[in-house]
Amino acid sequence: MYAASQRNPHLVTMVCPPPHGMLGTLFIQKLLAENYLGEPHHLRLQSLSGAYLDPDAPPHWRQRDELSGLNVLTLGIFAEVVQRWFGSITNVFARQKTINPVRQGYEIRIPDMVIVLCRFENGMEGVMEFSGIASFENSDRLQVFGSQGMLTYDFGSDRMSGGRLGEKSATDIVIPPELEQRWRVEEDFIAAVRSPASIQPQPSFAQGLQYMRVVQAVADSVALGSEIHIAI
Repeated sequence: MYAASQRNPHLVTMVCPPPHGMLGTLFIQKLLAENYLGEPHHLRLQSLSGAYLDPDAPPHWRQRDELSGLNVLTLGIFAEVVQRWFGSITNVFARQKTINPVRQGYEIRIPDMVIVLCRFENGMEGVMEFSGIASFENSDRLQVFGSQGMLTYDFGSDRMSGGRLGEKSATDIVIPPELEQRWRVEEDFIAAVRSPASIQPQPSFAQGLQYMRVVQAVADSVALGSEIHIAI
């Protein structure tokens, strides 16, 4: 699909974006461009729930690889989000665990949790945790630490906080209304088809391909028990 889009640049292409962090994306990008963090060096992302704790529950569609492929929980969603904000992931090392390998006679081949150590093209190191077996937990949260400050983003509430060196503590940061980005997927795509020169809807196939490279690399890392380099 990416190759076909490159051969036909006059045609409109688009992948459906995740809503996670969409409200604050433009503001995050503005803060990063203004060097709020300085040089980003450490990222932590946690996407935790107890959705898969019940051993008697039927397999969710996300646990069926014939439906969801290699994706695990919200790995692909947040790989797309963090790469949109901080650039490409170039290396991963992953471990996984499954506590309920059979559900109503169906063999589960997608893990209940996965932990991913990752490195970004800009040199930042990160750890991303995804779990469906976290008791009393239901949260999606990002923390990023840099040479000049830190930022947090709660994806459930679209609330932000941050602080810079020299300040006493991190404080809430309000997303300016004029920078809020809303779900306009169908509207943007139709507008681009009607007037291709006026708007380039996102994500592009190139971004979608990079998303899939990360998902594939995580699966390869688990299978091989080694770090995987991702070509950009």
